[in-house]
Amino acid sequence: MQSRSIVPVGIRSRSNKERRNNLQWYAAVYLYHTIACAIHLRYNPGAMEHILRLHANLLFTILLVFSVLALWALILGLLRRPVGAWLHSGMAIGVLLVLSECVLGVILLMRGLLPLRPEMHILYGIIALLTIPIAHSSARNREPRSQGLMYAFACMFVCIIALRAVEMARP
Repeated sequence: MQSRSIVPVGIRSRSNKERRNNLQWYAAVYLYHTIACAIHLRYNPGAMEHILRLHANLLFTILLVFSVLALWALILGLLRRPVGAWLHSGMAIGVLLVLSECVLGVILLMRGLLPLRPEMHILYGIIALLTIPIAHSSARNREPRSQGLMYAFACMFVCIIALRAVEMARP
C-alpha cells in the first residue's frame, strides 16, 4: 500500500535540492506578479490606493514569516542541529517578500506619496533587505549552533527594523 503525501503536487520532487528550487521558483513567481501588478496598476488612476494598501498589509506577512523563521532557527541553534535547506528556502522567500515591499515603496515614492520621515523609512527598508544575505554570508562556515543563533537574531532584527519603518511612516 502506497502512502499518500500531503505535499502539493508542484512541490513534490525527488530530492531536497529540487524542493528548494521549487520553493524559490514559487517565490520568484510571486515577486514577478507583484512587479507586474504594480506596473499594470501604474496606468490606472485609482490604483495608488491599492498599492498603498498592499504596501501596508505586506508588512504583516513579513513579520509573520520572519517571526516563524526566527523561532525555527533559534530552536535549531539551541538543539545544535544543522540548518537545513528548508530554513534557507524560507529565508529566501522572506527576502523576496521584503524585496517586493521595497518595489512597492519605490513605486509609491515615484508617484509622490511620501512617509513622514522618508529618509529613515528608506534606510530601514534597505537595512531589512540586506540583513539576511549578510547573515547568510557570515554564518556559512560556522558550527550548527552558531549558524542557527545567527539566523535567529538576523530574523528578529528584520522584524524589529520592519516595525521601526512603520513608526517612521506614521504621523
